[in-house]
Amino acid sequence: MGTAVKKTLLHSPIKALVVNGGHTVKVDAYWKGSTAVVKLVGEFDLSAADDFNKTVRAFRQDSRLRQVIVDLQGVSFIDSSGLGALLGRFRELQQEDIELVIAAPSHWAGEILGLAGIDRFINIYPSVEDVPEPEDGEG
Repeated sequence: MGTAVKKTLLHSPIKALVVNGGHTVKVDAYWKGSTAVVKLVGEFDLSAADDFNKTVRAFRQDSRLRQVIVDLQGVSFIDSSGLGALLGRFRELQQEDIELVIAAPSHWAGEILGLAGIDRFINIYPSVEDVPEPEDGEG
């Protein structure tokens, strides 16, 4: 029964709402071809990082995954847990030749990503639409 639930999640949009200490984080995720788009709205802190990690790992179960776009347009705060989650999933996916990129960071999120040097490892694009399609990976 657990497998059937996982398969349903992988073929449907994933939505989660995390409420922690009065702060609310919304995570929406959906397929765009062979790309998983994970959109965060709110504070990317410890509670959101856990949900982000679970969401990305759920998409990894599907063999068609070639790219993960993390949409940070609605992020108002990022702490070390959020930065760690981004880098952790980047390294995890990189080992499987799956690209993780960041799209549309809010002004504040962009400042933090720059200060932390995340842009030296992870490509950052102005919007989800600006992210190039992943290479097919076949042949």
